Amino acid sequence: MLENLKAATFEVFEGMFFLFPEPPLLEQPVFRGMGVRAWVPVSGPRSFCVGLTVPQSLARKMAANFLGLTPSDLTPEQVQDAVQEGANMVAGSFLARERASAAFHLQPPQSRLVDLGSPHFRLSLNHLLLLVEDDGLEVFVEKL
Repeated sequence: MLENLKAATFEVFEGMFFLFPEPPLLEQPVFRGMGVRAWVPVSGPRSFCVGLTVPQSLARKMAANFLGLTPSDLTPEQVQDAVQEGANMVAGSFLARERASAAFHLQPPQSRLVDLGSPHFRLSLNHLLLLVEDDGLEVFVEKL
């Protein structure tokens, strides 16, 4: 399952955002400052969600590359929407790679701003941790 999640993530980030994730070499990526967590609920025989957690700096790079704008021209809504769309594309690619039956359906993506440095912020249990340039990227699958 995690291999398919990883392959889906690489496909989407490289093809749609022109960003190149890689596994961290030594230590876990550091998540600090403000960020965006976006997820896509999946309904079906089992309910779960697929999502991303990214620092604000990576969210802005994603939005700029996806929309063809400079980071200074982006609105906060465009940044959050781009991360939601990234989660949506990763979820769709993940389901295809898992050969999920037609009984599984993607629901509209959701997101929220998160303080990655807060003691209340926790990474998901079933996740991949990747690096994109100097930014951490969490890709996760969670039961609902």
